[in-house]
Amino acid sequence: MKKNNKHIPIRTCVICRQKYPKQELVRFTCPETGHELQIDPEGKRPGRGFYVCFNERCQKNISRFRGWRNKCKGVRHV
Repeated sequence: MKKNNKHIPIRTCVICRQKYPKQELVRFTCPETGHELQIDPEGKRPGRGFYVCFNERCQKNISRFRGWRNKCKGVRHV
């Protein structure tokens, strides 16, 4: 008997710290060059990334989120 229980990855929003299924979040990746975050709409870009939910408050606060500098520290893109 096959079970139809497919694994759903869970990720945490870095702003509100709530857990959501991965497809309900926006993924940002560390910048390859420069100092601006890059949105990863497909969730397939290489490198370190973090997630933000679609909550209006979280979307407004992502521009003030400075924790990405620590999350991207030491990350080198190939």
